[in-house]
Amino acid sequence: AQERIMSIEYEGQRFEHPAVIIFISRLAAATLSEYFVKKQSTPLFKFSIASFTNVISSICQYTALQYTIFPIVVIFKSLKVIPVLLVGKFLFKKKYKPIAYALALCLSIGVAICLFSRFNEYSNTLSVFGLMLLSGYVFADALTSQWQAYLYKEYETPPFEMMWGVNTCSLLF
Repeated sequence: AQERIMSIEYEGQRFEHPAVIIFISRLAAATLSEYFVKKQSTPLFKFSIASFTNVISSICQYTALQYTIFPIVVIFKSLKVIPVLLVGKFLFKKKYKPIAYALALCLSIGVAICLFSRFNEYSNTLSVFGLMLLSGYVFADALTSQWQAYLYKEYETPPFEMMWGVNTCSLLF
């Protein structure tokens, strides 16, 4: 729904304020998840990193829709696995089996073939700024998921507490 709001025109204009959509969705998620959090096991400030990277990721994703079209955003979403693996390896010292890298590479090649086979159709729909925003989106999203995985492992954070903590911090940002 959020992507649809950002990608369609209303009386000849597009919605230009992704921060409003992000704020409303984070408010709803924080309010809903607070009901299910019985005891806080993770310090609230620990959620701030995942929250900040999630807000940046969301702003980049929704703003990119002003500079490109939705199918290209979907293609970038499918390529997220590569940054997730790289962030995990280099920033969190995780080890992945070679098959994970091979699958990520095959997925990327398949998506690239699909994109470039229809490149003429999309040639006027991807600006350099849109490409930068989409790159920021996938990198920030990779940081978000890796930090959340760290919190799950380090503090055994329950899912609703993760949802509450990240969304509560996002409201502040």
